[in-house]
Amino acid sequence: MKVGFIGLGRMGQPMAHNILRGGHELFVHDIREESCAPLIDQGGEKRKDPRDVAEAADVIVTSLPGPKEVETVMVGKGGVIESVRKNSIVIDTSTVRPTLSKNLAAQFHEKGVACLDAPVTGGRERADISVKDSPR
Repeated sequence: MKVGFIGLGRMGQPMAHNILRGGHELFVHDIREESCAPLIDQGGEKRKDPRDVAEAADVIVTSLPGPKEVETVMVGKGGVIESVRKNSIVIDTSTVRPTLSKNLAAQFHEKGVACLDAPVTGGRERADISVKDSPR
Protein backbone atom coordinates (compact mmCIF):
# COMPACT_ATOMS: atom_id res chain seq x y z
CA MET A 1 0.00 0.00 0.00
CA LYS A 2 1.20 3.54 -0.73
CA VAL A 3 1.03 5.55 2.50
CA GLY A 4 1.82 9.21 2.99
CA PHE A 5 2.75 10.54 6.42
CA ILE A 6 2.83 14.22 7.30
CA GLY A 7 4.12 15.32 10.70
CA LEU A 8 7.10 13.34 11.94
CA GLY A 9 7.36 14.61 15.48
CA ARG A 10 7.15 12.82 18.81
CA MET A 11 4.20 10.61 17.82
CA GLY A 12 4.41 10.68 14.03
CA GLN A 13 7.98 9.44 13.76
CA PRO A 14 7.41 6.04 15.45
CA MET A 15 4.04 5.55 13.73
CA ALA A 16 5.66 6.16 10.34
CA HIS A 17 8.45 3.70 11.23
CA ASN A 18 5.79 1.06 11.90
CA ILE A 19 4.28 1.66 8.48
CA LEU A 20 7.66 0.95 6.90
CA ARG A 21 8.15 -2.10 9.15
CA GLY A 22 4.80 -3.34 7.89
CA GLY A 23 6.18 -3.42 4.36
CA HIS A 24 4.30 -0.44 2.94
CA GLU A 25 5.64 2.16 0.53
CA LEU A 26 6.01 5.40 2.51
CA PHE A 27 6.06 9.04 1.39
CA VAL A 28 6.95 11.56 4.10
CA HIS A 29 6.88 15.28 4.76
CA ASP A 30 7.71 17.43 7.76
CA ILE A 31 8.62 21.10 8.04
CA ARG A 32 11.81 19.96 9.79
CA GLU A 33 14.00 18.26 7.16
CA GLU A 34 15.94 16.33 9.81
CA SER A 35 12.76 14.53 10.89
CA CYS A 36 12.53 12.86 7.48
CA ALA A 37 16.11 11.55 7.43
CA PRO A 38 15.65 8.38 9.55
CA LEU A 39 12.66 7.31 7.46
CA ILE A 40 14.43 8.02 4.19
CA ASP A 41 17.38 5.92 5.44
CA GLN A 42 14.95 3.02 5.92
CA GLY A 43 13.35 3.29 2.49
CA GLY A 44 10.83 6.11 2.79
CA GLU A 45 10.64 8.81 0.14
CA LYS A 46 10.75 12.52 1.01
CA ARG A 47 8.07 14.70 -0.59
CA LYS A 48 8.28 18.50 -0.87
CA ASP A 49 4.88 19.41 0.62
CA PRO A 50 1.53 17.94 1.73
CA ARG A 51 0.12 18.27 -1.79
CA ASP A 52 3.02 16.19 -3.12
CA VAL A 53 2.45 13.51 -0.45
CA ALA A 54 -1.24 13.24 -1.35
CA GLU A 55 -0.39 12.96 -5.03
CA ALA A 56 1.73 9.85 -4.37
CA ALA A 57 -0.30 8.03 -1.70
CA ASP A 58 -3.56 6.12 -1.42
CA VAL A 59 -3.72 6.66 2.34
CA ILE A 60 -2.51 9.90 3.94
CA VAL A 61 -1.87 10.08 7.70
CA THR A 62 -1.23 13.32 9.59
CA SER A 63 0.15 13.76 13.09
CA LEU A 64 0.35 17.47 13.76
CA PRO A 65 0.69 19.76 16.81
CA GLY A 66 -2.71 21.44 16.68
CA PRO A 67 -5.75 22.73 14.80
CA LYS A 68 -3.95 25.53 12.93
CA GLU A 69 -1.38 23.11 11.50
CA VAL A 70 -4.05 20.53 10.64
CA GLU A 71 -6.14 23.05 8.75
CA THR A 72 -3.11 24.41 6.88
CA VAL A 73 -1.80 20.97 5.89
CA MET A 74 -5.19 19.65 4.89
CA VAL A 75 -6.89 22.53 3.07
CA GLY A 76 -4.39 25.38 2.92
CA LYS A 77 -2.28 26.39 -0.08
CA GLY A 78 -0.23 23.36 -1.13
CA GLY A 79 -2.40 21.18 1.09
CA VAL A 80 -3.54 17.59 0.82
CA ILE A 81 -6.93 18.50 -0.64
CA GLU A 82 -5.31 20.00 -3.76
CA SER A 83 -4.12 16.66 -5.12
CA VAL A 84 -5.77 13.87 -3.13
CA ARG A 85 -7.32 11.30 -5.45
CA LYS A 86 -10.89 10.08 -5.33
CA ASN A 87 -11.31 6.95 -3.14
CA SER A 88 -8.22 7.81 -1.09
CA ILE A 89 -8.32 7.82 2.70
CA VAL A 90 -7.09 10.68 4.89
CA ILE A 91 -6.50 9.91 8.57
CA ASP A 92 -5.77 12.69 11.06
CA THR A 93 -4.24 11.49 14.33
CA SER A 94 -3.87 15.01 15.75
CA THR A 95 -5.93 16.22 18.67
CA VAL A 96 -8.41 18.78 17.32
CA ARG A 97 -11.93 19.91 18.09
CA PRO A 98 -14.76 17.81 16.61
CA THR A 99 -16.06 20.77 14.59
CA LEU A 100 -12.79 20.98 12.66
CA SER A 101 -12.80 17.23 11.99
CA LYS A 102 -16.38 17.39 10.72
CA ASN A 103 -15.61 20.39 8.52
CA LEU A 104 -12.59 18.66 6.98
CA ALA A 105 -14.54 15.44 6.47
CA ALA A 106 -17.22 17.38 4.56
CA GLN A 107 -14.64 19.07 2.32
CA PHE A 108 -12.90 15.79 1.53
CA HIS A 109 -16.24 14.03 1.02
CA GLU A 110 -16.98 16.46 -1.82
CA LYS A 111 -13.87 15.09 -3.56
CA GLY A 112 -14.87 11.45 -2.98
CA VAL A 113 -12.33 10.98 -0.19
CA ALA A 114 -12.88 9.49 3.26
CA CYS A 115 -11.44 11.67 6.04
CA LEU A 116 -11.17 10.06 9.47
CA ASP A 117 -10.47 11.59 12.86
CA ALA A 118 -8.29 9.11 14.77
CA PRO A 119 -6.51 10.81 17.69
CA VAL A 120 -3.90 8.64 19.37
CA THR A 121 -3.24 7.91 23.03
CA GLY A 122 -0.62 6.02 24.97
CA GLY A 123 2.35 8.28 24.31
CA ARG A 124 5.48 7.70 22.28
CA GLU A 125 6.24 4.45 24.07
CA ARG A 126 3.08 2.81 22.68
CA ALA A 127 3.58 4.37 19.24
CA ASP A 128 7.12 2.98 19.15
CA ILE A 129 6.04 -0.66 19.52
CA SER A 130 7.37 -2.90 16.79
CA VAL A 131 4.82 -4.22 14.31
CA LYS A 132 5.93 -7.78 15.04
CA ASP A 133 5.27 -7.20 18.76
CA SER A 134 1.87 -5.57 18.37
CA PRO A 135 -1.31 -7.46 19.22
CA ARG A 136 -3.31 -8.47 16.15
